[in-house]
Amino acid sequence: MKKDGALTKSTGTIQDRDRNDTANCLSRWTFRYFSHLVGIAAKNERLELENCWRHGEKPTELYERFAERWKVERQKKRPSLFRVVASLSKGEFFFGMCCHICATTVHICLPIFLNLTVRFVEINVLYGQGDDCRAQVADKSDEMFCDPNFVIYLPSVFGVCLIVQSLFAAQASQSSLRLGLQFRTIAVTAIFRKTMRLSSIGSGTSSAGTIANLVSNDAQQFLQFAPMMHMGWSAPIFVVASFVMLASAVGPAFLMGVAVILVVLPYIILCLKKSFGARKAMLKFTDERVKLISDVLSGLRVIKAYGWEKAILHKMVDARSGELKMNAIRGFWSALMISGVFMVPVLNAIGIFSVYAATGGDFSASRIFTALAAMNNMRFPLVMGPFLLIQWSNFQIANQRIQAYLEVDEVPQAVQDRRSTFLVDGNGHVDTTPSAQVAVSIENADAAWAVPDPPPVKGKGKGKGKRSPCGCLGKRKKKVEGGEGEAGKAKAKQETGK
Repeated sequence: MKKDGALTKSTGTIQDRDRNDTANCLSRWTFRYFSHLVGIAAKNERLELENCWRHGEKPTELYERFAERWKVERQKKRPSLFRVVASLSKGEFFFGMCCHICATTVHICLPIFLNLTVRFVEINVLYGQGDDCRAQVADKSDEMFCDPNFVIYLPSVFGVCLIVQSLFAAQASQSSLRLGLQFRTIAVTAIFRKTMRLSSIGSGTSSAGTIANLVSNDAQQFLQFAPMMHMGWSAPIFVVASFVMLASAVGPAFLMGVAVILVVLPYIILCLKKSFGARKAMLKFTDERVKLISDVLSGLRVIKAYGWEKAILHKMVDARSGELKMNAIRGFWSALMISGVFMVPVLNAIGIFSVYAATGGDFSASRIFTALAAMNNMRFPLVMGPFLLIQWSNFQIANQRIQAYLEVDEVPQAVQDRRSTFLVDGNGHVDTTPSAQVAVSIENADAAWAVPDPPPVKGKGKGKGKRSPCGCLGKRKKKVEGGEGEAGKAKAKQETGK
């Protein structure tokens, strides 16, 4: 961290105060409270941990709320992880939904502004402005276009609506991202806690590759699906509203667009099912490949010692080939689905205008521009529909895999709730520090271990056998009889002299 041109050591502690809670309403909606953080990053060319603040609940708090509801859910006949996720996100989800509704409503009304603008130009070109215009217009609803101030009112209202749409869309996006981050944190924490509580049966059914894939791939699906979460329920409403505008502009010809969607829909469902099944099969090969690589890295010396390189390589290639094959099949069906959906807006425009022209419709500028704007509104949900369906299928697969892992066998609850044992010193004082916890305690046990061989005797012969065994025993006996001290040494000398 730079301070006055010099590097200072980072403290590594995050701020406990949430600036989002202390900011005023305008700062929250415009995200102005981030300006201070952006300024620090621009000045120091990086961000340290102490520059950031904690937003929302801690990971342990999130997991505790999830664990309580998951414990209740597991007691049901058919538990569902999705129900737990939905119950945890009600408040945040409904806030984001309200913001998304406001932003979508303004977006739906954009063709209306375009229609009013074109109609204003038509009236002024044909009849002019003021009282002469009011006297000549046939429809009383068109008299408002004769007002010269209308050219000021309409852009002003249009600009305000765009600002409101931007603010609500930003809030809905941030709410969805916040939900995705929370659920990814919960998923990773739950997987980690479950791994620490697995029994021998659970460890046998869950490989290291599966656990690594759950953390790195499946938990990430929560974050990838979150930005498209509100589009899933709002896209059909958006399409229906666009068809209503088409009906007001071109009349019954809009039914041709409905027919095009009804024809393409079974094709999209078929492609989605095929893609869903291929991804599910691909993840099995992915788990096998990750498990195999983990085993190879942990037992690399054994593989090299026994010369198993080619056999292991063939197994890795087979797993990778199966994964690539399933991925190619999934990509093929996804490409077919995307290409079909991209053709829907074009087929809609061709079909609707062909029927409208065949029925003798009036091709006025206000009608045509309104119809084109409604079709343009419809294009976004139709084009994003395949991506939404793919993300939804990936989310469903990830949800099922994580739930299956959380339901595997674990050690009994009585063992989990067992109190920790601590070290006790000679005075009976209990050391309650975490480092003094005893993992295993053994009482009233008989233990035996091998005694190491004594070191070889060092002498003048240096172990080459120059001294006979009898001589060694005789000398040892004399030394023992003499004992220690001066008396023993004198007695040994006398015996040697004799």
